[in-house]
Amino acid sequence: MSQSYNAIEEDEPIKPTNEQHKSSCPCLIAALAAVTVITINSVSLATPAWIQSYSVNAGLWHICYSGGCHDYTSVQPYIKVVRGFLISSIVFVTITTIWSLIGICRLDSNLKKIGQSLGILFFLACVANTVSAGVFTTWYPMATGQNFGYSYILTWVANGICFLSGIYSFAASY
Repeated sequence: MSQSYNAIEEDEPIKPTNEQHKSSCPCLIAALAAVTVITINSVSLATPAWIQSYSVNAGLWHICYSGGCHDYTSVQPYIKVVRGFLISSIVFVTITTIWSLIGICRLDSNLKKIGQSLGILFFLACVANTVSAGVFTTWYPMATGQNFGYSYILTWVANGICFLSGIYSFAASY
């Protein structure tokens, strides 16, 4: 009789319950949001379209005229602050991605703590994005005919995604 019990035990794989699948869903949504924010912030950081005018596009690393693009030889201190906070936001969201993937793989009772820490990481990335875009808005000397470009707008979009994902991560953990 014990042999048949062992045979059944060995043949049947352990399947997660429906409740366990539901509990990893917030981590999956957080991972997708984090990858989206990483992509948006990376594009925003790398592209020369923070300021656009008729003949000039300026970014955080270089400026483009109708004749081509040139790297900055020296930058104002506020540009260094914007770069630093945008890069720190990318780091926070990268950690969020890794942590949410751990949450997807773990099917135990620690998902509440994982959800809360995801919310904290998203809010830290949100603060870093807000500081970077806010410093740029405050300190960049806008000239007549210049507008904020898509790179600048993408930073605010990523900020909104971080904020909403942080709220969702906290709400889903309760």
